[in-house]
Amino acid sequence: MQIRERGKTIKLVRTSFDEAGKEAKNEVLATVKRSDLELTEEEREKLTAEELEQFETFHQRTMREVNIERNYAAYRFVETLELVSGWLSSAPREEALALSSKAQKTLKALRRQIEGLKNTGDEPAADASGEDKRGKGRVND
Repeated sequence: MQIRERGKTIKLVRTSFDEAGKEAKNEVLATVKRSDLELTEEEREKLTAEELEQFETFHQRTMREVNIERNYAAYRFVETLELVSGWLSSAPREEALALSSKAQKTLKALRRQIEGLKNTGDEPAADASGEDKRGKGRVND
């Protein structure tokens, strides 16, 4: 089985050979997001034991990499906010206002995630787009 990474998407591909024509045939077994790498039951059933073991090894390695990236981003976040604040104070007004609008939406979503963690301790309330993960719609803080 081949594991093909293209940006944030990963495809699991099985290559088989036609004995008569001696041509290779590629079958996409699953397509998953790099950030979670979760297979559905149907996708798992398509994989042989060997392919499933290969995917699990890949999954563990990739999730370690994803967690390292997330940890790095979290630690750099405060420093980045300080740099943005400095830029906003010296940027052209129109440009600063445009960025400020986008930044406010993202910060509202982040605030909801932090409050969700404080209140329940289990799952973030919203993703970075501001979409509430618990089915309550847009964040309107």
